[in-house]
Amino acid sequence: MSDLQRQQPSPAEPKRGWWSRNWIWVLIVALATPIVLGCGCFSIIFFGLSASFKTSEVYQQGLARAQANEEVQAKIGEPIEAGFFTSGSIEISGASGRADMAIPISGPKGSATIHAVANKSAGRWSFTTLEVAVNGAASRIDLLADE
Repeated sequence: MSDLQRQQPSPAEPKRGWWSRNWIWVLIVALATPIVLGCGCFSIIFFGLSASFKTSEVYQQGLARAQANEEVQAKIGEPIEAGFFTSGSIEISGASGRADMAIPISGPKGSATIHAVANKSAGRWSFTTLEVAVNGAASRIDLLADE
């Protein structure tokens, strides 16, 4: 073959349409959109519930009592910080309600969970259970013993 034949362009290919050029991106977007929207909805619900737990009186009183308790301070150290994944339930109907929560806490020496069960009557919360279970310890610390 001569150099002249090698340099000649091949016959022009027909122009491809938009769909044939971009079908893979359409497929990626179609598959990723429900995943992203699902994760977004889950995040909104999760952070909304987490915020409602953290603003409740039961959460705040339970955390404050655990932070002030000398036995809890000795076992997990100071400062005692609240964890991220509070679980449980709060049901409030006017001046009455019920709460049952597990609040993770940690300090420099270890971590623990506050177990709080409370009832609301006439607008006031009263604890039926308020204990701290230190990870790795067999017994629980009763935060209601001081009352």
